[in-house]
Amino acid sequence: MIITVDLGNTALTLGIYKDDQLIDRFSTMTDVGKTISEYQLILQQFFDTTSSYKMEYEAIIISSVVPPLTRIIEEAFQNMFACPILMLGRKIKTGLAIHTDHPSEVGSDLVAASVGGIKKYNAPLVIADLGTATKIIAIDQTGAFVGVTIAPGLLISLQALVGRASQLADVNLEIPKNLIGRNTANSVNSGVLYGHAALVKGLASGVSLELGIEKPIVLTGGYAKVLLPLLPDFIYDENLVLDGLYEIYLKNRG
Repeated sequence: MIITVDLGNTALTLGIYKDDQLIDRFSTMTDVGKTISEYQLILQQFFDTTSSYKMEYEAIIISSVVPPLTRIIEEAFQNMFACPILMLGRKIKTGLAIHTDHPSEVGSDLVAASVGGIKKYNAPLVIADLGTATKIIAIDQTGAFVGVTIAPGLLISLQALVGRASQLADVNLEIPKNLIGRNTANSVNSGVLYGHAALVKGLASGVSLELGIEKPIVLTGGYAKVLLPLLPDFIYDENLVLDGLYEIYLKNRG
């Protein structure tokens, strides 16, 4: 069995794969203040609930975009498992051609999402990844990563609005029934949620037009489920990055 780990700025998500199938999944909030021991305890509590034993794991592959936590998470897993750990980086074969001005700048999460997307939906492809940042990934007809559009994420947008407008109270993200808000919470949610959905649709449509393709957009990321009701034409895939990491591991096995 293989463990895939996606360490993002908002969440740490991992998946357990057996016989090419995702059989278990776990997610916890990312916290740069936590120690190795604290993360190890959190992870151990999850693995204690699974039906598998440590010696059954063949390897662990980790993607991280949080440098202060990368070594902490790696050591937490090292303390728990006696199997090889692969860190997604320059020395790892991905099979993904990157045709950008500075390929080394492309984050490992974008690489994993692209590999997973190509494997499951074929190229060309547009992926909307809604996490800490909202990213619209462009994959061309040859299966190459040709660029990405990056905008402030859903929660960042809400926090910026509330933080700069003292009369707006904190609100929970919940899609209101009407676009026109008749109270503060509904008004803020309308602007943030309907507004962000419009941003995602507009950017994804523009990227598709530049690529010259007419194909459903793949939607993934921690905040994708929140906006899913407003993006009915998108293909929702919660595990795209985890699936991509698993495919990358297979390319490097042995």
